[in-house]
Amino acid sequence: MYFALLDVLSDRYYGIVEDLSQEIEYLENTMLQIRDQKGERIHGVKKSLIWIRNGVFPGRDIVRELTQTESSLIKDETRVFFEDLLSHLDQIVDMVGIYREIAQSLNDTFDGLTNQQMNRIMTILTIFSAVFIPLSFLAGVFGMNFVHMPIFEWTGGVYFFVILCIALASGMLGYFKYQKWL
Repeated sequence: MYFALLDVLSDRYYGIVEDLSQEIEYLENTMLQIRDQKGERIHGVKKSLIWIRNGVFPGRDIVRELTQTESSLIKDETRVFFEDLLSHLDQIVDMVGIYREIAQSLNDTFDGLTNQQMNRIMTILTIFSAVFIPLSFLAGVFGMNFVHMPIFEWTGGVYFFVILCIALASGMLGYFKYQKWL
């Protein structure tokens, strides 16, 4: 009866591990697509694998002890079934270990992709700031109410200022593109 119970449990673990394997495969195949809740799903898979490992390890140790201990309660005919069960539990433990490594690798890949996306956003924001900070400075200087500023007395002064700002922004954007930052 004890063997039957453990055999049913090990068979259930196979099903659970197979479901987690399919979830891992799905996450691997869709990792480069939209990453809305992938991190949470990977964490859930890792948590489930830890739960299975914590459930299988003690059972495996008990079955190993039953197969190695000489007892009048366990007949040689029954011992064969326990050895088969031990083999199944060892396979489950190995599969859980492999899937945990794959899940960790997926988690690392997810973190890398998230960091890459964040770095791209930060690059764009930095370039945006680098272009507009000098323009803000020039607008601040030329927007002051100085009495004697030679460019204000010139009729084309406003046009010169606008062209200077456009040239400065275009030059900076061209330089960023040349450096392949854009």
